[in-house]
Amino acid sequence: MPNVAVLGCAQIHTPRFVSMMHARSNVQVKYVWDHDMARAARVAQDLGSSTANTIQDVLTDARVEAIIILSETNRHEDIVITADNARKPMIVEKPLS
Repeated sequence: MPNVAVLGCAQIHTPRFVSMMHARSNVQVKYVWDHDMARAARVAQDLGSSTANTIQDVLTDARVEAIIILSETNRHEDIVITADNARKPMIVEKPLS
């Protein structure tokens, strides 16, 4: 079963992604990270996953196979560049243009 991680939880579509992850029995959300740790903890609890203290904790875990970026739009660039440098496939809600 593939392991994914959620980076950022402030995007307006976060609740929909959480619902979609609940509906998928073939994907596991291993970590949730957000700069607001309380928000990350709420989403992680909803998903039955762990929180990560830093983005690097997520990106250096070889078990994480892909990243879902649901952060505020103004945080996308730094997170996308960091995830890309770590060679992690990603889905970005409201992609950069």
